[in-house]
Amino acid sequence: MVALEASGLTGPLTDPTALSKPDTSIEDVSEGQPPEGVARFSTEELAGELDRLVQSVATVEELSQQARQAAADDYETYESLRLSAEQYRVGLEQASTIRDQVHDAHQRAFGTAAKAAAEPILIDADRVHSAFEQLSGAWEQRAAAFLDAHPDVGAWLTERKVVRTRRGAVKQHLLAPVGLNR
Repeated sequence: MVALEASGLTGPLTDPTALSKPDTSIEDVSEGQPPEGVARFSTEELAGELDRLVQSVATVEELSQQARQAAADDYETYESLRLSAEQYRVGLEQASTIRDQVHDAHQRAFGTAAKAAAEPILIDADRVHSAFEQLSGAWEQRAAAFLDAHPDVGAWLTERKVVRTRRGAVKQHLLAPVGLNR
């Protein structure tokens, strides 16, 4: 109702005080007058109200479509953030593996020269691992914060999932009688 008021799409039928409870007593309506207690509108008023309601529905549909498009655009941004976080997570896994290998090599190093050579590599491996850990966490937080700030993205994803599920169910239903369902 608030969105309709803001768009100027309100009228007497949206006003709860304009309509009173219908009188349930039996009356003679042979004179073409509505029973007592029933809101009286002319044919033109009712036609105008119907037209206004149709326009209101069209407005709601248009606003919904605009919100869906904005959510789809926001999803692309979210997906970019999520993919960046995923890349850093994969880098973190690789850095962890290499760091572990460097630690193992350092522990197995024999002799002063080998241990001395392994020390800077060990420090570098820890530094690179730490950097990937921080970047991975930061990108995951950015993606989560973006999703929190854009709740329509979650609703859009849910709506897409429902549509895909329905399409799959229809396809299963259509192919089942022919034996093509595999």
